[in-house]
Amino acid sequence: MFFFLSGRARYFFLAGAFLLCFVVFFLSRSSDPRPVIVKVKILPVETSRRNIDIPVIAFDSVAYYRPIIKNNLFRPLGWTPPVPREPYRLIGTILPRSRNTSATAVLETTDGNVRYIVSVGDKIEVSTEVI
Repeated sequence: MFFFLSGRARYFFLAGAFLLCFVVFFLSRSSDPRPVIVKVKILPVETSRRNIDIPVIAFDSVAYYRPIIKNNLFRPLGWTPPVPREPYRLIGTILPRSRNTSATAVLETTDGNVRYIVSVGDKIEVSTEVI
């Protein structure tokens, strides 16, 4: 690199190198070889009211990581989470007049294709049970 510099730049480069050597070798050496002893006074730590009221954050809880999951950096811009769709819609209920009959509900699929008349304990399809 030194050989590619022009006339004045070479001299500035050499002057800077000599100045750096002077600082490193001559000024960094101490005239007194003994270590410097510094006295340190340790003060007691005062507990303030602010330090006591700080809540402890549980890092294992799901609530702590929820903002990271919600605002994922690797999702495309403008991405919104899909809105959950309910599989069934309540059309109406039939309340019993006597204690011997149970309450009945009329449900319809969200698509509007199939209607069910169910009561408590009935199963709809495979994994849905009326409670």
